[in-house]
Amino acid sequence: MKKILICGNYGATNIGDEAILAGILRIIRQSYPKNSSKAPEITVLSANPQNTTALHNVKSLPLLPAGPRSFFRGLFNGGIIRTLDAIRTCDGFILGGGGLFNDEKPLSIIIWGLQAKFALLFRKPLMCIGQSVGPLNNFFSRFLVRAIYSRCRAVSVRDSASQKLLHELNLPIPQTAADPAFMLHIPEPVSAEREKYIVLSLRNWHKNMPADMHNSFARFIEDVYLTFGLKTVLVPFSSYPENDTVLLDNIFAQLKNKDAAEVFEFSNDFAKVLELMQKAKAVVGMRLHSLIFATLTQTPFLALSYSRKVSSFANESGMEDYSLALNDLSEKSLMEKFTRLMADYDRVKGKIIEKNIFNRASAVTNVYEMKVFIDSL
Repeated sequence: MKKILICGNYGATNIGDEAILAGILRIIRQSYPKNSSKAPEITVLSANPQNTTALHNVKSLPLLPAGPRSFFRGLFNGGIIRTLDAIRTCDGFILGGGGLFNDEKPLSIIIWGLQAKFALLFRKPLMCIGQSVGPLNNFFSRFLVRAIYSRCRAVSVRDSASQKLLHELNLPIPQTAADPAFMLHIPEPVSAEREKYIVLSLRNWHKNMPADMHNSFARFIEDVYLTFGLKTVLVPFSSYPENDTVLLDNIFAQLKNKDAAEVFEFSNDFAKVLELMQKAKAVVGMRLHSLIFATLTQTPFLALSYSRKVSSFANESGMEDYSLALNDLSEKSLMEKFTRLMADYDRVKGKIIEKNIFNRASAVTNVYEMKVFIDSL
């Protein structure tokens, strides 16, 4: 039985990353069903192995530490030794997916570069799957990404901007496939009738969101309630190190009419969020996976773009007219975009249904890539 290690931002209280892991596990199991004699033994490197095992029913070990505190903790509890031994004895190392390699968050490059470098140090075949790469604005970032990707046996990226960037780094043009989360099984809605609420997903990016932006979101929530009779459910997608709930609570506190919104309790179980979105009238999303979940549940969305990966997804979904850059955000611009979304509702929903079919078919491309990679080990 071949031993496969999967490494990524798992167990880190981020719903989107947990959906990615579930998608990658589904890709492997479609390539090799559990009752197959060739089904590999899977271990996931995670920030919280106990949580990952409970959520995904898979063996899990800690990530290699990238900071002094986690290093000494891993040294004393034996976690580093167990993880290094798992890397040493595995047959293949899968890194993905998500926005692991970009210098918008400089530490990210170091953390994931370290995991990949140890796999390469032990001469393990490496696959990078379902990633957004970039932006890479400094020499170190570009050097590290080139060094890692040039030694990958298999690569897939989730958007054309990442494909173009890797080509600019003089690397082979990678396979483009939709985010692994598009592999998730989504039950058919019980009813085609949507309920009278929208979902709002926000993120504190780089630094604390300015107070005037808090106010813009609060006034927008009240405008939506008064104009369309739609309540807003504020949904956190992460609780550490970025605590979405704190941000959402601050916005809720500014509401004059508390009936206009409620804050959804954070849960690592992304299935609960998918169920919530299936019944929602629309999604206004800053987190990329709030938009991916909206597409999976065929829910019209307004994208709030803080990063290239968000704008790329909106553009490739044909939703550029329903996308708003964070720098242009105000109560007025939010309401104008949302009003347009509601006016074009049926047409937008048809577009999203069409894009969902395309993305789900595109994500299946990873099944073929995965089988070729594992068969080659």
